[in-house]
Parts: sequence; C-alpha cells; structure tokens
Amino acid sequence: MKSIGKSIFDYRNSNSKKKHNYLDIRFENDRLAILVETKNRFDNWDKTEIQQQLQEYVKYEKVYSDRKIVAILAETEGNNVWTWYGQSVIIDDEHVATNLSTILSFEEYEELCFGKVNDKLKVVDSIKVLNELLHSDGITEKLRSQFVGTCLLSLKNGLVYEGIKPTKDKSGKELKPEQVILKNIKEILEGLLSQGGDLNKVGKLAILNNKLLEDQDVTSLSYQELKSLLAYIDNNIVTFENFKKRILIALSIKKERTKLVLSRC
Repeated sequence: MKSIGKSIFDYRNSNSKKKHNYLDIRFENDRLAILVETKNRFDNWDKTEIQQQLQEYVKYEKVYSDRKIVAILAETEGNNVWTWYGQSVIIDDEHVATNLSTILSFEEYEELCFGKVNDKLKVVDSIKVLNELLHSDGITEKLRSQFVGTCLLSLKNGLVYEGIKPTKDKSGKELKPEQVILKNIKEILEGLLSQGGDLNKVGKLAILNNKLLEDQDVTSLSYQELKSLLAYIDNNIVTFENFKKRILIALSIKKERTKLVLSRC
C-alpha cells in the first residue's frame, strides 16, 4: 500500500475485532492476483471472523491493483479449501464456489477467470491433419469420432505409448507392441467404468463402445501408426479442452466439411 502512496489504516474494517495486516500467501501476474489465507483447521476458528479477514485482504487488493482476484481459505492440517472469485468477490457462504474444493494451478485459476483462449485456426489445422492421418491409416469416418474420444480419455488417464516392447499375456501368448497398447487402453476404460465417478459424455461413450478396439480398422494398425496417432492427439488435440466436443463432431463428418461445422459450433 505504501508503494502506491496509500495507507492500510484508511481501508481497515473498523468493526473488526482484530487488525489484519498480513496475508499469508499472494501470487500474481499482470492480470490476476490469488490471495491465500491459511488456518490449521476451520473448525478451530469462527467462520464469520476468518471470512471477514479474507474480505479485508480482498479490499486491500482492490485498492492496490486492478487485477481480477481469486480469494482462498485453506487448511494446513486438513483438506478443506474455500474459494471465491469473480467481479465483486464477496466472501460469504452464499458466494463461495462450491465446485472448487481443492487447490488448482495458477494457470487453471487464470482460465477460470478469463477463459481458455484457443487459436481457432490452429484447431482447424489440427483437425484437418488428424483427419488425414486417420484416413491414411485406414480408420473409416464412422469410427473416427469414437476412436479419438477413446484415445483422449486413455491419454488423460495415463496411457503410455512410447517405447512399448512385445510382451506376453497371462496365458503366455505373445503380444505385439500395438496389441499391448490396445490391451492397456481397454484396461484403462474398464478401470474407469468400475470406479464410476463423474465422467463426461465423451468418456462414457468411449467406455460403452469399447468394442471399437476389436474393429479391424483399429486392430490392423501397426505399432508405428498407432504410436504416431496417439502422439499427435496427445500433443495437438488434448490441449484444446474447450474444443473437444467440436473436434469429435468434426471428425464424425466428411473431411471437406470440417471447417464449416467447426465454425458453426
């Protein structure tokens, strides 16, 4: 506050029992400030009091900068996290973000406040290249959306595709590297299905339609072809989270109409 010629005394809450001067942790870039106040366990504190404390820090931040604000109360001896963000940042039970109960990365908070910016032309180019790869590897149009959805889900859940060696299954049958990858994809899908949880529509479709992995178009892929497809999806498609649905729609239609459909989504 001193650095901008203002005094904290002018902005303190006169009704507060304690005078709050020192925020525990603060992160910033040129457009976002993340304010974190820690307590050992929330049960040991008066909820109204610690929320008022955080509200004061929000007030100070608004005086200090014009950045958007994420305000967090976090336990150091427990797992509870309360988060507030938005335009006004009102710290109370009514305005707490009930869907944010864990600590995220700075980039995720930035996306939360500003949205992920994707280069639409890059998305279109990525889809075009992927369609061409799928076509050249013999994956028919009717399978492409489902195949990419299955790959996305598997990659998001730890699928390894580099450096795969031939191995043997439980019966002693030798599996080629491409068969090992398909087996691992199936196991990932089955594991997700047994866990239940909040899978999105794409994920559920991939699991329910895992017979895709037995389709001749897929089983005839060589290791190099399968590895190249997975690498491209991993490096060029997984990052476009906001465009995932559009990508899957685009891949399910004729290649020459991809750009038109994407522009309408």
